[in-house]
Amino acid sequence: MASSKIRWDLPSAPLPAFVAERIAESKLAALISNSPVLRKIYVAEIASLHTRKELESLGFGAVTIGKLEAWLHHRGARLRKADESLDSVICGFAVSRLARLVRRGGLLEGAHRVKRPELV
Repeated sequence: MASSKIRWDLPSAPLPAFVAERIAESKLAALISNSPVLRKIYVAEIASLHTRKELESLGFGAVTIGKLEAWLHHRGARLRKADESLDSVICGFAVSRLARLVRRGGLLEGAHRVKRPELV
């Protein structure tokens, strides 16, 4: 199998709908949620549970997998390595989401809106 060259410096294109749908319907998606709506929200996390070989078995070609890898890269994620366990990838989800929030300032933006109870 020929390895596709990924241009990491290019801006990320949106993920094609058929790719997102097929990933959200995969067996590994059930590890994240049973809700179809939540599966689409967490499509990056679900995609990162897959290896290249698993994506090939879902019917994706080398070019589509390369585009998916670039899309994940721009979101601070990657595909699971063949020798990497699912639980180690899942354990990293909360940490990576929190890191993205902090980098974008999202965690601090909402802090001023939180009402703290008055101490009497």
